[in-house]
Amino acid sequence: MDITEISKNDLEQAADLAVSCFIDDLYFQKMMPGEQKRKAELKKNFLDAVSYCSAEHGAYGMKDNGRLVAFVLFFDYDRLNKSDHRQMSRFFGYEASGRSRFQLIHSTTMTDRRFIQLKAEECGVHTTYLLSLGVDESYRRSGLATRLVKFVRGNYPNNYLLSDISNPESLGIYEKLGFQITEMSENYYWVKGNPLMDSAGAESLEKIYLAVPGGEMLSLVFGGAEIPYRFAEIPGYQIEKDGTVFSFVKNPSSNCRALIAQVTRDQLFAYQKYICLANNTEEYRSDGGTDYFIYYRTHSYDGPVLYNDLLNEMLRTRQSEWKIIPDVYVSFPVEYGSASVLESASQGKYDTTVSQLLDLLDFRTHFESGVPKQSNSLKKSGFKERIQRYYLGKIKIVVTSEITPETYLTGGGAIGQPAFVDLILSVDRQSSCGVVSVASLSCPFLLSHLLDSVVRNQFTVLKDDGSAMNFYEFLESEYRILKRGTPKAFVTIPSKRDQIKNSELASLLFMETIYQQGENMGRVIDGDIVEIVENEHGMAQYEYAHGYAYSNIFIQISDSFPFEVANRIAFESITLFYIELLMFEESSIVMTSEKIVEFLSSGENHTPNEVLSQTHRIFDEYSKTVEFWDIQVNYPSSKKSLAMLRNAFRMDEQLQRLERNQNQLQRVFDTQRDLLDRLDSSSLNYILLFFTLLQILALLMPGIFTGSGIFTQQKMLAYLFLAAGLFVYVKLKNRILARSIRTNHHKH
Repeated sequence: MDITEISKNDLEQAADLAVSCFIDDLYFQKMMPGEQKRKAELKKNFLDAVSYCSAEHGAYGMKDNGRLVAFVLFFDYDRLNKSDHRQMSRFFGYEASGRSRFQLIHSTTMTDRRFIQLKAEECGVHTTYLLSLGVDESYRRSGLATRLVKFVRGNYPNNYLLSDISNPESLGIYEKLGFQITEMSENYYWVKGNPLMDSAGAESLEKIYLAVPGGEMLSLVFGGAEIPYRFAEIPGYQIEKDGTVFSFVKNPSSNCRALIAQVTRDQLFAYQKYICLANNTEEYRSDGGTDYFIYYRTHSYDGPVLYNDLLNEMLRTRQSEWKIIPDVYVSFPVEYGSASVLESASQGKYDTTVSQLLDLLDFRTHFESGVPKQSNSLKKSGFKERIQRYYLGKIKIVVTSEITPETYLTGGGAIGQPAFVDLILSVDRQSSCGVVSVASLSCPFLLSHLLDSVVRNQFTVLKDDGSAMNFYEFLESEYRILKRGTPKAFVTIPSKRDQIKNSELASLLFMETIYQQGENMGRVIDGDIVEIVENEHGMAQYEYAHGYAYSNIFIQISDSFPFEVANRIAFESITLFYIELLMFEESSIVMTSEKIVEFLSSGENHTPNEVLSQTHRIFDEYSKTVEFWDIQVNYPSSKKSLAMLRNAFRMDEQLQRLERNQNQLQRVFDTQRDLLDRLDSSSLNYILLFFTLLQILALLMPGIFTGSGIFTQQKMLAYLFLAAGLFVYVKLKNRILARSIRTNHHKH
């Protein structure tokens, strides 16, 4: 019997088989003692489970004469946990009656949420979760269950395989296959199978092998280069054509005929660049004693890749730059408006590589500073508890030539084809500070033109309808996120230092196009830049890399940079974490500074109380970010890295600008308070003058102030005379005083 995917037509049959297999299971008996109710609940639950797993290509079975006799349901645990909380709760959380499924079989006060969290920590990113496995009673003990477990494990050889077992009789299958078995409670077990293959040692291999979906792709990527290869049958995949690109697509029940090519390190990077890693996931496999990398499509792209006429024309003189295949992260300090908008935007978004990167950043957050873990009785440790990270999905960007007066109406021409990048957002829960990061591994653009588009604020997003939108407009319209500061780029170039010309490195540090002969500006000769690039290792602290930073960019060059994706993002996450911390600080500084400028330039005459109230609001928000002002990290090398990046990114200049604006705000307050003091003093003078005039009038016209009833008209006229005189005096005095104050304010 073959193992085939359970189709939509088989959902009902699969659910019925599952009910028959689990109707007497101890776990479900505790959950639902009544048999009829249990049967109805199981049918509903298994219909939901089979439907979900089938949609995720995780529902397979075996048939005998058209009848389903065995089935297995599995899914990517990390993907489900991070992208579909409702389904996660249906599998592991509360049932409809409100009773906790977990607590029914555990004497514990642990919440379902904590249980799910612990499972996530146990599972990690690369984990396949075996939800259910069942065999028709008449076909048991014939090896079908063992075949299904081997099938799942073999199709995900880089993953852990986990399951919870409430049928002790089935433990023999997992013991035979080498699983670790842990008894959690009576008749309830964890089983865990380690990955069959690990690519960790691939970096040290003398030869690198790569699966390529056919000879056409081989020639498209490598041209006329001599690439040794052999044909192989690769199980668990099929080959599809997306636009002009042939791609592997994961399908556990399929096989395909492909090439296993022997490539160099640089050729592997070139292949990653061509297929765009943002659209693919890496897996490590073995065939006939040959271990190889395979990249399978997880995000479709139906257009041409890399080249267009303008890029082909430019490459006549830019082959040196085109051979640079870097990893690029661009981080933008921002202000976010609504956490609920971000929660909604991130729902359903998942990518294996990005998920691992976010986990690494979370790890850095908790282990780079202070005590890693604390009991609930101890004080929570600052910024660690405040940072929340979101994956906002993939966006398609296009790199264009600079817009000039001649191309103002038509826009700059596209340099190469659009490509996808990943969008990540980190926010501070206690303030409105945030950091948006755009990640592109084996970047499929001309590096200097990508950086140039960022620094001139012409970074462009290509929407699904084909229209182009400025990146900052896109953030504001989609996520209510506002730019608050200057973007910083982090670039890793997998190359020997002497393969990057000093003139090229200088242009990259300026974040502008690498100028060739015949172009207007020529090569960079700036003294500061020249001094930086002529330093052999730059600001690097270890000899495996060369590090260079200036103003808005940090570049590291390393010929030992890992080509295996998981290892390289672990390598890069350290520096990315440092930059993220600095961007939180810059976001808070710029937000505060801009709010002061906005208040000062409003053109309104504010009272001292209004100035004081607005100042309090501005700096109350700013004070919430105090945790990011001077973060103390554990390692001396980390402290030095942060200090060097802070200095290179000129964070002190941002603080000085804030201080200048703060001083201006103080001047306005002092000026308005001085005006109020003068007005209060003038009012006292008016009162004294009033009583003085009364005394003079009493001497000159005593009849007016006598107790008799005569001279009433004279009294009224005298009072009117006094009031009119005081009104004119006050108006003239205030006008002169206000004119004096405005003159002094403009002089400041």
